[in-house]
Amino acid sequence: GGGKSDERAARLFTKPPRVPAPPRFEAGGSAAWEDGVAAGEVAAGEEMLRRLEGRAPSDPEAEELLLGGWIGSRFGRRVEPTGAADGGGAAASAELLRWLFFTTCFDADADRCAAASTALGSLLQCAAPRWVPSPDDVASALVLWGADPDALGGGGLEEGAEALLGGAGGAGEASEADLRLNLLALLDALPFATPHWRTQLLSSQDWALALLWRLLVEPHAAPALPALQDAISALIGPSPDGAASPLLGRGGYVLRAFASDLPCSSLLRLCQLLPPGHAGAALQASASLAALRMVVERHHAAPVPPGAAEADSAGGGSANGVSADGVSADGVSADGV
Repeated sequence: GGGKSDERAARLFTKPPRVPAPPRFEAGGSAAWEDGVAAGEVAAGEEMLRRLEGRAPSDPEAEELLLGGWIGSRFGRRVEPTGAADGGGAAASAELLRWLFFTTCFDADADRCAAASTALGSLLQCAAPRWVPSPDDVASALVLWGADPDALGGGGLEEGAEALLGGAGGAGEASEADLRLNLLALLDALPFATPHWRTQLLSSQDWALALLWRLLVEPHAAPALPALQDAISALIGPSPDGAASPLLGRGGYVLRAFASDLPCSSLLRLCQLLPPGHAGAALQASASLAALRMVVERHHAAPVPPGAAEADSAGGGSANGVSADGVSADGVSADGV
C-alpha cells in the first residue's frame, strides 16, 4: 500500500474516546499522607495542599497554583548527578502525583495540561517519588483516548482503563484535537518516569519498551518525538554502575512481539526513529535484523494474485525475469535472498 494506507495502519487511536473529567484533589485520608505529615515531610507544602483539597484543576485556586508553577517549586526536589538531592521542596504525596497525572492526561485546557505535565516531570525527578505512573497507567490512559488495547499488547488494559474511568466519575466528550493536546503533554513527562521503570519494573521492561517504541510511529505522537526518544534512552541506557541494559539484546524479540501487524514501512521507521547514541544504535542493530526477516517472511508468505500464474505461464515468465514464486531464472529471489 501507499503512504496514506500505511499511516492509517500505524494508527493506535481507532476507537471512540471515553475521556474522564480530571478528578478533584483529595489529600487526606490515606496512611501515606498521615505518615508524611507526622514525619514533617510534607509540612512545607501542607498549606498548599489544603488549598487544593476538593478542587478540580479548573477551579480558580487550583488553576492559579498550577499555572503559576507553585506546585513544582514547592515540592520539586531534583537529584544531582552525585545522587544527592538539591534541597528543594518537601516530598510530594502520591495523591498529588496522581492528580497531576490525571490532569496531564485528561484536562481539556492547553495551559493547565502543559503546567500539570511540567509539575509532574519536576516532581518525578526526586530520588524516590511516592508514586510513579507505570506503563499500565500510561497505556490505560491511551485506551481511554481510543487506543486499541490489542495494538498496545498489554494484558488487562481494558480493566485498567475502566478503573481510571470509574475513579474519575465517568466519561465526557472529546475531539481529536483534545487527544493530541493531552497525548503530547503526557509524552513530555515520560522521560522523567522511565528512569524509575528501569529500577522498579525488572520483570516487565520488555512491555515498557514495546509501549514507548510503538508510539514512535503513531501520527498523533510525532511532535513529541524528542521526548519519546529521551524516554526510550532512559529505559535502555546504562545503569548508574555502568552496566548495559539487558533490553539491548532483545530488540528483535520485542519488535516481533508488538509490530507483527504493522506495514513494512512502519517497521523501517521503528528502526530509524530509535534514539541516537550507543544504546540506541545497539537496539537498532538487533531490531533491524528482525525487521528484515519479517519483511522477507511476509514476501514469501504473500499469496499469488489471481491469474498471475496463468499469465506468467502464457508469457513465459514475468517482464523482469522473475517468476510468480519470486525466483528469477538465475535462482536469485526478488528480495535478493
